Amino acid sequence: MLLTIKNGIITTNKPDFNYSNNNWKFWFKGYFFIEDNYYRGDKACKYIDNNLLDGDINAPKNLNGIFQCVLVNEKKRKINIINDRFGFHQLFYFTSKDVLFLSDNFQKVAKKAKVTDIDEISLLEFLQYRFVTGKYTLAKNIFCIEPSSVYSINYSETNIQIEREIYWRFRYTPTIDSKAIAEEKIYNSLNEIISRYKKSIFKNKKIGINLTGGLDSRFIIGLLIQNGIPKEKIYSFTFGSSTCEDIKIAKKISSFLNINHNEEILDDYFTDFFDKQNITDILDDIGFFTYYFQGYGFKKLNKKNKDIDFLLSGFDGFFVSLYASEQLFEATDYHQIVDFIYKVNATMLSEKDSNLITRQNYSLIRQKLIDRIKNEQIDKTLDPVSIYYDWTLKNRNRKYLLSNYEIQNKNTVNLLQFYDYEFVDLMANMHPSMIINQEPYTNSMYKNVFVNDLLNLRNIPIEKRGVFQKSGEDFSEKKKPRITLKKIINKIFNPPDDIFQYPIQKTLRNTKGVFDYIIQELIGTDSKYLDNTACVNLIRKMKRSDRFTRYGLVIIISILQFEEILKNNQASDRQPE
Repeated sequence: MLLTIKNGIITTNKPDFNYSNNNWKFWFKGYFFIEDNYYRGDKACKYIDNNLLDGDINAPKNLNGIFQCVLVNEKKRKINIINDRFGFHQLFYFTSKDVLFLSDNFQKVAKKAKVTDIDEISLLEFLQYRFVTGKYTLAKNIFCIEPSSVYSINYSETNIQIEREIYWRFRYTPTIDSKAIAEEKIYNSLNEIISRYKKSIFKNKKIGINLTGGLDSRFIIGLLIQNGIPKEKIYSFTFGSSTCEDIKIAKKISSFLNINHNEEILDDYFTDFFDKQNITDILDDIGFFTYYFQGYGFKKLNKKNKDIDFLLSGFDGFFVSLYASEQLFEATDYHQIVDFIYKVNATMLSEKDSNLITRQNYSLIRQKLIDRIKNEQIDKTLDPVSIYYDWTLKNRNRKYLLSNYEIQNKNTVNLLQFYDYEFVDLMANMHPSMIINQEPYTNSMYKNVFVNDLLNLRNIPIEKRGVFQKSGEDFSEKKKPRITLKKIINKIFNPPDDIFQYPIQKTLRNTKGVFDYIIQELIGTDSKYLDNTACVNLIRKMKRSDRFTRYGLVIIISILQFEEILKNNQASDRQPE
């Protein structure tokens, strides 16, 4: 979809806006539920037409799903945009005084606006966070439509005004302090979501599941089977190196359940992880938010799951627990929580290394990034924990998940049941003691799902955590010795991590020429923002660091490739056409 406004004249591609009433044209992407009713395409547009055009800003919060809607009224010279709570679909825009370009394709906007520059604060975020926050992208003056929002755009021959209203924020209101009640509510909530899917959309359909070695996807596949989804209609998909835990564990689970299993083994051709054209293709798909690492495996799976009707994913299931810590709940005011947000996200390149490899020496990087956090419409009236989770959902989680979500939605409908509104609202009610150790979440699946015919799911190890054991009424991972001979040997010799999905270290060490290719082809580009020599020196220095090659190296390569993509938008000046 591409929408253009210039000198008061709006241009849209008619096939994109395929639903209309007397005054409004509709473009819709995604799906939502109202109770047990499923809405998509024209049906969704008709519901919005009948129920959401009366100006009630709170109305979208009841549309339980992942969607975007753009509404155009040429007579009133008005555009409305509705985005769901989490914003896992991408929508980009560029605007000047009397010009607007809006599209779900980043490159269409960038080329129309002839944008060639990187936003420098976004560059610093990318180096330290590995993602870009808020409305910003890595490209200067190209922004994204943010979640939980309704936008109103009014335009004339000489002026374009954009207003945003936020209709939902995560509000942490801990009222559930009983572990037993929490376990029951978690199970009931997810079970009701799967039951709704079965009732509304799963009849005689092929159901895919992104099956990993972790907890979330195992929980979901157990619920599918408990709800009577025929095993011959269930298809599991897993990617990774042949030695990684995801591949090994998913194979055990699918074999035990006797479902259709599909693997994408990365070993034989993993050198394309560093191929310039492949990286460019991935970055075009996932937008200018996060590094290409995020889309590589799922892009591979697209070839295998193209015939699936609905695809379920277990991303960050009990995410309030994933991001919980005692330090979080000790924060008492706005300033403490802003500092905490920066601290837990700035874990990639250090401030020193960021300055070392950038052509400009930036002073006070930490303060620049904290200022951006403060400027992203944080509601200071919220308590610190609510601020943290609201920011994390709409920035960290969103930027990671939307990249995968967009890729997987090309051939199927991807359902994220852990981001169903009812489940998220339930998580917001969990007392700190219920979430820091994940016990209610783990117990709910072990006690209610991994039982009877599914009992053996308890005995298949959990990725990186081993087999969970029962202690009293709780299920938890077996505690491992802090120091073992294997850990000492690994510390000394630093071998590649065989259990990791991506064999980056093994490729760099064992595949002749890959490391030199990275240095010569990727780092050898004429970068306006990164110092080529400093990047090469840092990469050589950190070559044997597993963490750096997973993150720092891939972040640097992503930035250089983003820059190359933008260079293709060269123009004699920076003004829109």
